[in-house]
Amino acid sequence: KRDEALAMLLGPEYIARKSVVEGPIDLARDQLYLGQRKSMAQLAARADMAGKVAWATMALNVLGMLFVLLWFYRLRVVRPLAWITRQAQHLLAGRRDVVFSVPRFADRAFEIGELATTLENYQKVSIELDAQREALRLSNAKQQAIFDSASSGIALVHNRMIERAN
Repeated sequence: KRDEALAMLLGPEYIARKSVVEGPIDLARDQLYLGQRKSMAQLAARADMAGKVAWATMALNVLGMLFVLLWFYRLRVVRPLAWITRQAQHLLAGRRDVVFSVPRFADRAFEIGELATTLENYQKVSIELDAQREALRLSNAKQQAIFDSASSGIALVHNRMIERAN
């Protein structure tokens, strides 16, 4: 309606000149639009590829961190605890020559080192108790031999009751 009103007001020459001027403008507009669409498609493809690369990098990073953590815990926690457990089992089986210091980890500052130190102290006390127990057994055996071989009568009285006599 606007174009019809302008045509009636300005005449048919206006419409002819307008189409001559608007033709190249419409062509330029269409070319700009197509160029922008092509650029947008390229940018979208690049953004999609960058997103995939970012996800792949993040996944590799997570896997790498998991590997490092597993390696660290295996080396610094699992192996020393397994070593200490085996040594404690040997100690409980009666071996007194057990060494609790964890190989390659002389550092006693971390908890596993403290556990090894505690178990070594337990081993020393256990050896001392065994020695005291053996000394007590020998002393008891000597007293028993004296008691049994005495030529005069000996009675062992406890709470006014005779527990033993030779």
